[in-house]
Amino acid sequence: MTRFERKPPVDSAVRREPDVLNSPSIDDRSFDLGSWWRRSGKSGQWSLQRRVLQICASALLVSLMVGACGMYWASIVEDDRQLDTRLEQLGTMVAELAEEETNEHLLDPSDAVTVAEVLVSKLSNYRYQVWSSRGALLMRSSEAPSDRPMGALGRQGFTEFVDQGMTFRVYSTKTKDESGTIQVAETSGSEWAHPSIAAQYFVISMLLPFAFVAMVTLHLLRLAFRPINAIADQLASRGPSDLGPLVVEHPPQELQPILTAVDALFSRIGHALSVERSFTSMAAHEMRTPLAGIRSQSEAALSATTSDERRTALDALVTGVDRSAHMLDQLLDMARVEAMPRGARVPRERLSFASVYLDVLTDFGPRAAEKQIATRSRFDAEFVSAHPFALYLIMRNLVANAILYTPPGGTLEIWSAQRGQTVVFTVDDSGPGIAQADHARAFERFDRLGRSHDSGVGLGLSIVKAAAQVHDCRIHLLRSPLGGLRVEVVFDPA
Repeated sequence: MTRFERKPPVDSAVRREPDVLNSPSIDDRSFDLGSWWRRSGKSGQWSLQRRVLQICASALLVSLMVGACGMYWASIVEDDRQLDTRLEQLGTMVAELAEEETNEHLLDPSDAVTVAEVLVSKLSNYRYQVWSSRGALLMRSSEAPSDRPMGALGRQGFTEFVDQGMTFRVYSTKTKDESGTIQVAETSGSEWAHPSIAAQYFVISMLLPFAFVAMVTLHLLRLAFRPINAIADQLASRGPSDLGPLVVEHPPQELQPILTAVDALFSRIGHALSVERSFTSMAAHEMRTPLAGIRSQSEAALSATTSDERRTALDALVTGVDRSAHMLDQLLDMARVEAMPRGARVPRERLSFASVYLDVLTDFGPRAAEKQIATRSRFDAEFVSAHPFALYLIMRNLVANAILYTPPGGTLEIWSAQRGQTVVFTVDDSGPGIAQADHARAFERFDRLGRSHDSGVGLGLSIVKAAAQVHDCRIHLLRSPLGGLRVEVVFDPA
């Protein structure tokens, strides 16, 4: 039969060795952006504030660059539109000039070509030609070629024309009487000059808002990271015994889980320290009397003049040592169960009442047999979700108390039952029981309710209560049908 080992709870996480087979090889050259981002700090240390500032600056710079490209492209499109509009206006002016010249001088294709300048065409970027329906050049500006048209004569609209290494935008249209063709042109090189200047101004001007936004962002980041600095200052200035909650004004939502976790950790550490101090205080106080008794019995054995006196003193000495060892075990159990987590945080397993009872019976069965106590067990609810050590403490101490206070030849019943969603574990004995008025006192430490049994120390029901609180269980002290005490422990669903 396997004994139930009372092992101390694991206080630290299990250390896992690295999985060498599944870990990435150093020869793996694939680029991992996340790994590079984590390794970007020197010696594994990096500043969150600086990292966020870099993200903001990068996003701002990209936005400004995209805006500059968009503005540059929009300026090109707008300049093309304005160029076409200017060419259409110039074509209208040339048409009026051609009509005037025709009315005044009766232009003939056989005559010399009329060279006339429109106000706009006086600029080197603009030129025009007027062609007859038979393909003869009638008029032109001084800069326009005289030997060839600037565009196909039979085609109206916009085309491109290259002359002396320069590219021109050409607009062809009919004269007012539709007897000829007018072609006006403007060098397309000028369309790049204006957007470039606008883009340069924009690039220069965007440095000012970039610097301003960067300064504002840095200031806001410092304000946003102030709670982190406050937490660091509080933790750095605290002493070992200062385990109160951290006080941070208006913490951000992202920092709230960390604050909650740190406060919960402080609470657990404070609880553990309180249990340790309580155990130290109890051990120092309660062990003083039995140790004094052991010393007294030792002195009596040393000063005994007869073998009977020595034997009596040694028997009392052994009894005192056993009682001290029992008290120390009870104190250690109390300290360990009080250090456990509570409620939903306690790790639970599906445990068998019968299996745990067999372990308890292995320890206390001989004592029950010595007192000729009839023990009966019945587990209608076979399983319960509980912490193994805590359930063992509950059953062991209830059975031990029942055996201790049940008179020789008495009866002890241990059983479990399902009541709706709850599981009830019950121990009945035929002992003297506990008066209703003393039920509350029965759970106090070292309060034996005036009883003077040699092997009791007054911690049994206190340990049961502490182990029950681990599971948020309820304990009821009732009158047993056997005539003694009934103890019910009610396990709610996990």
